[in-house]
Order: sequence, then C-alpha cells, then structure tokens
Amino acid sequence: MEIMKELGTPHISDGSITYTNEISGREFLVAISKIIEYEIWEELSDATAFGVMIDEKSITQVLKILSKLAAFASDGASVMLGKNEDVAAELSRILNFTKIS
Repeated sequence: MEIMKELGTPHISDGSITYTNEISGREFLVAISKIIEYEIWEELSDATAFGVMIDEKSITQVLKILSKLAAFASDGASVMLGKNEDVAAELSRILNFTKIS
C-alpha cells in the first residue's frame, strides 16, 4: 500500500481508501497466491518433464500433470516407499513405471 501511495494511485494516495484492515489483507493474500499458483501450473504444463520430492501421501491427489512426471523422491517413510499401498507404488500403477527402491 505504501508503494501505491508513493506512486500516486487515486483514492489511495489521498487516504480516502486504505485497504489496511484484516479482511483486505486476506483478500490481497488470496489474490496473490492464486496468481502464483497459476504461474506455477503454467510452467509445469510447458515442461518436458519434472521431478517431485514430497513427504505426504496426498501427492497422488494433487498432481494434475502426472504424464510428465520423470522422477520421484521422498524421505523414505513407509507411507512413501512401503510394500503395496505406498505413494511410489500408486504412482507406478498410475504411470506404468517400474518402482526402484
């Protein structure tokens, strides 16, 4: 907001609109995070391949571009690299990859 004031943005530089309350701050944060998320997904969509390093089982639910996944790394926890129902096994099934332990 200080930069906008210095730049002479109408209604902000004269103090008639402040946008300094908690609600406005949250709205700015949400708007900025959506732009960042969009840019990241755009970059991933344009990538030839990518790798993933994670420590949560939720990865199989959030990756939208699995067809370009070329590598997978984790911290070695059993939920990640266990016997049958681990993330690596599930990704291998989805992508027809060979699991290497």
